[in-house]
Order: sequence, then C-alpha cells, then structure tokens
Amino acid sequence: MKKRRFRSMIIFIIPFVCYALFIFLPAHAQGQKTVAVFPFKMNASGDMAYLREGLMDMLTSRLTSTGEIRIVEQKLVNKKIEETGVPDDIPRALTIGRALQSDYVILGSLTAYGESVSIDAKILDVAKPEELMTVFKQSKGTAEFIPAIDQFVLDIKNKISGRLIPPPVKDKLAQAPPIQAKAPEQPVPAKAAKETKVFGPLISGDDASQEMKSAYAQDFKYHIKSLDIGDVDGDGKKELVFVDDNTVSIWKWNQQSFVLFKQIKGIWGPNYVHVSLGDINRNGRDEIYVSNPEGPGISSFVLEWDGLSFKKIAGRQPWFFRIIEIPGQGRTLIGQKRNTRSHFQGKVHILKPEKSGYSSTGTLNLPPSANALNFALLQAEGSKGFYSVVLNENDYLTLFDPNNKRVWTSKDHFGGTYAFLSMDSERLGDEERYYMPSPINITDLNEDGRPEIMVCKNSSMTWRLVSRARFYSGGEVHFLAWDKKAGLNTQWKTGSLSGAVSGYRVADFNGDGKKQLVIASVMAQDGIISTAQSQISVYDLP
Repeated sequence: MKKRRFRSMIIFIIPFVCYALFIFLPAHAQGQKTVAVFPFKMNASGDMAYLREGLMDMLTSRLTSTGEIRIVEQKLVNKKIEETGVPDDIPRALTIGRALQSDYVILGSLTAYGESVSIDAKILDVAKPEELMTVFKQSKGTAEFIPAIDQFVLDIKNKISGRLIPPPVKDKLAQAPPIQAKAPEQPVPAKAAKETKVFGPLISGDDASQEMKSAYAQDFKYHIKSLDIGDVDGDGKKELVFVDDNTVSIWKWNQQSFVLFKQIKGIWGPNYVHVSLGDINRNGRDEIYVSNPEGPGISSFVLEWDGLSFKKIAGRQPWFFRIIEIPGQGRTLIGQKRNTRSHFQGKVHILKPEKSGYSSTGTLNLPPSANALNFALLQAEGSKGFYSVVLNENDYLTLFDPNNKRVWTSKDHFGGTYAFLSMDSERLGDEERYYMPSPINITDLNEDGRPEIMVCKNSSMTWRLVSRARFYSGGEVHFLAWDKKAGLNTQWKTGSLSGAVSGYRVADFNGDGKKQLVIASVMAQDGIISTAQSQISVYDLP
C-alpha cells in the first residue's frame, strides 16, 4: 500500500511542476525566447531514470506548444555540459546558458526517499543575471503536495503581473449592485433539460454524473494486458482468459467469484500483448491465441484443452493473432507479421490452420493506418462493403469508407495502454516505444440490429506527450453508433473507473441467460516502487 501511495505521489508531481514552469516562461517572454533545459538530477534508490526522461519530454512539449518559446536541442545542451562540466551551481548554469545563446535556463533535482518526495527547481534569466523563481517543496503524501504546487502557481502569477490576482468572478458579482431586469412582455418558456437515458450501468451521451455500481469486482495481482471470454474446455460454460507479461490465466465463475482453473507460464523472456479465443478448427472448444512479440521478432502460439491440460498445438508462429467479427462471416482468425525493427509489417491476412501452423488465405482491404490489433469492421446501414474503424497511433478514432477514404476523425483521444513494444532506434544505444492499441470490439447492446463500436477512453496524466512513460488517472468504456451525417457518436458510456481500462467484453459468462459487461482496469504496474495490480469488474446488463 505504501508503494502505491508513493507511486501515485510521483505521478502527480511531474504534471504539476511542468504546469508551474510552463505558466511562468511564456508570460514573461517578449516575443520568442530561447530556453535551455538541463537534465534534472535524480536522488533516489533504484533505477528511476524514466521519471527524469518523462519530465524532460513534458517540459519540451509544453514549453513549445504556444510558439513563444524555442527549446535548445538536448544534444547541444548535453554536449556543452560535457565540455564545461555539470551545472551544479548558478554561475556555471549561466555560463552554459550564454554559450548556448539562450534567454533562460531551467535546472533542478528530484529526491525520493521512502514516501517522502522533494522537488528543487530554478528558472534563471541569463541576461540579467538573476534567479527568477525557485521551487522547493517537500511532501509525505499527495494530499499535502498538490495544494503546495497550487500555491506555487499562484505565486508565479503574482510575480509576473506585479500585483495581486483579481478575485474570482463570482466575488465581483457578489459586490456589484443588483440590476433590475425588465419583465418580458410575454413569458419565455423554460428550456427543456437534456434527458439522460440509462441502460443498466450505462448512461447516454456525455453525462458523467452517473455512478456505476458493479455486480461484482475482484482484484488480481497481475498487469492484465488483454482478455477474452469463451468456452475453452467444451463444457458449455464460458471462461475468462487474460494475459500479463508472461502468463496465460484461465478463470472459471463459481457463482460467487472467479476461481483459477489453469495457468500457463512462459519461458525465455516472453512479452504477451494480446489474447483471442475462438473455435477456428471447429472441434467444439475455443482455442487460445496468444500474441508474443519476443525480443526483436515474434513467437506467438496457440493453446487447446485436451481434457487434462492446455497443450500447445502451434508454437513459434510469426503472427500477431486476433479473432474478429466480419459481418456476414462471423468470427474469423486474422494475423499480421512483424518487422524486426518495428511493430507491424505488411498487410493483415485471413488465416487458416494447417499441420505446421497457420497460413494465409488472402488479405483484408484496410486503410494503411490499420494493423491486426487496432481496427473493427462495421456494416453500415444502406452501404455496400465494410467501413473500417481504426484507432490510430496517436489514439484518435478514424472512420474509413469501403474504398478506404477517411470520412471522420474523433476530436478526442480514445484508447490508451501501458503495454508497449521496444523497437530499434536510429540513435545508437537508444530504443523507441510503440504503445499497443486498445481493443476495438463490435457488439449490439440492446439487440436493436444496430451494432456499436466498443472502445475505452483513458485519461492521460501526461497528455500523451511523453514517449517513454505513460500514466492514466482513470478510464471509461464508450459504445459508439454510426450516423451518416455525424460519423460515430457515443450512444452509451460507463462512468469513470479507477486505473487504465485494458480489456472489455460483453458476454453471458455466468450462464444466466443475460449479458454482462466485463471490464479489466490496471491499477498499478510492476516496478521498483509498485507491484502489479488489476481489477475485473462485472456489470449486469438489462
């Protein structure tokens, strides 16, 4: 529990400090100013370099977003530091700033010990020279630290304006004399409030006031990356199957909770990123298809129940596996290969089983931004062919017509995961990360014949600007319907859930004849200061 509180505290610190620094510099600058950001010094046990990298990425992105500030290239800053030494005092920092022809320099440190965290940051004016702002805050918990940062932001506003901040608008209105309004000649009808519809635990539109009450919730000490529901042992009942980094876990429902049925652990450094269930070989039992981008390549496999255990019926497969719904064809196995220097390679194939594994029977006609794991096919009313709904690399939903012409793009981000692939970088000794797409499923909640697109919408605490670290404060699951004029609109959505939503399915998994909504949320990842934890929540649908 202490580790989780500490991690939460770290996650909150970085956005608030960056926000404070961001407010000051653009307001102070006259025209475009140049800023050199020195690497923050880390004082902490263990490897916490990712925090510094995340902080540097956010500073660069946020400071340059308005165009008023230009950031000195980091390689130039690092090169100058190598020549002159680490800027561990103000004179040396100003010297480096002048050499880089910057107007301001930012330097600081982050110290973490136990549950205590302290931030020490400085903004220096190279020309004057003087120390414009100093931040030093220490906290034993998030509740103490956030108000201190809020006050720090307020102090910055006071300093740059040279006066007190005006009181809130409501205070001014309270002091103003009342205005006598003329009575209308005719009564004005009151505007009807927008009606919020409820579908079991779901609410319509964008109303976020509804609280979700799950029928059941259970914690798991895993980072659940992907899940699916199906009958994997042929007993007529559905099982819950999920994967974390190196384990496939099969769980049965015993009318009170999920009980572990079987567990298969991987060896040789596995990295399971996706699981799909489906009876592709038509023997009455769903196979378990696990996508495993192992090292620079991919070594996926398929498991099947033989009456006693789950046997590997295909191993070392060169495919990202997934089973999707193709309108008019049902559940279909698809796959895509991997380039050793990237993530997905070539086209998405329809696969069939063979003695040695799986081979292609043809390819799907998809837009270039689609890959095996980030799209769904939609049979739009009155149209010929399939529309493709794609969650692109920047986490925007995009709709393509049957000719792969883009017809709609979401204004908001959707998806958001912690799972990633490491890729070779053009920079020697570095790596790039490709974050795996969130699942997109097709369902028909109210069985009205109009399918909905089911996708999550996780709230990023780093605004998706940090390339090597991601943090999410919560998430929702949206059900979007097709509209010819407006594109995709949210018909139903869940309330906000804690953690990052990582998997979701609609199925009658307990055999009561009614559908349930099953959602997995990642509460914490494995790390130096935390252990993995996820939660499965079950909601009864009408």
